Amino acid sequence: MDIGTKQNKNTFPESPYVLKAEEINQIVAELQYIITLAEIVLDSTDTTQVYQALQVLFASVAYPDQTGNGFKVLQTDGASPFWGSLNPAGECSTAGATEAKTVAITNFVLSNYCRVTVKFTNANTGATPTLNVEGTGAKTIKVLNTTSTKIYIPAGAIVDFIYDGTDWTVDNKIIESYYNSDTWYKRYIDGFIEQGSVTAISGNDGDGIKSVTVNLPVAMSTSNYSVSVTADSAYCYGSYGTRNTGTVVVSSTNRAGNVAPAGNVIWSIKGY
Repeated sequence: MDIGTKQNKNTFPESPYVLKAEEINQIVAELQYIITLAEIVLDSTDTTQVYQALQVLFASVAYPDQTGNGFKVLQTDGASPFWGSLNPAGECSTAGATEAKTVAITNFVLSNYCRVTVKFTNANTGATPTLNVEGTGAKTIKVLNTTSTKIYIPAGAIVDFIYDGTDWTVDNKIIESYYNSDTWYKRYIDGFIEQGSVTAISGNDGDGIKSVTVNLPVAMSTSNYSVSVTADSAYCYGSYGTRNTGTVVVSSTNRAGNVAPAGNVIWSIKGY
């Protein structure tokens, strides 16, 4: 290489390359600046001072809080700060009948499409509850973008909310379920209920029909719900009669006429 030839500043010099005195001085000055900026006294016998200085300087940097993007600085370990996923969570102990629900979540910042997870100590009995997270204001709770539905949240339930810019939204998922032998039910956040059981049939009310009034595992808010009844005997068929919020009449009819039906009826209902 011709040392006397001027090098293009955008290209690397060919190896080997001997640093000029002024270049060496510049590098030394920059390293000294880094060390003194970290308030470390220069020591010609310590070859780790640049490393020490970088640790101090990185640790002192005010890294931006990325809460709005769902991230936050979780750790600053010397020169290795990093961001991690942040899932704000807290417990709401507001009384069930109080519609204005509140929850405290340290360092929470409200932003569009942020998510919070809330555990409810008490079951909600309010018709139109709101949620106020860390003093950011009471926001209406919506199920599937609808605010007119009743919000069913049992005691101890853990619910995920997403802020849509105006209200807290929640998916209409199953929030409570039960199964015991032949009896079962499922309850959704918007109050919709599915439930059913198996009821034994014995006797004859006349004309080969036997009716039984059964208690519902979960009371309905209205009697305007759908009912499905099936007899487990090939000689019988199922039907239903009077519907109430807490009971329903199920029947089994023998196809042979005035013969007592036997077996069970399997019934289920759906509604609010």
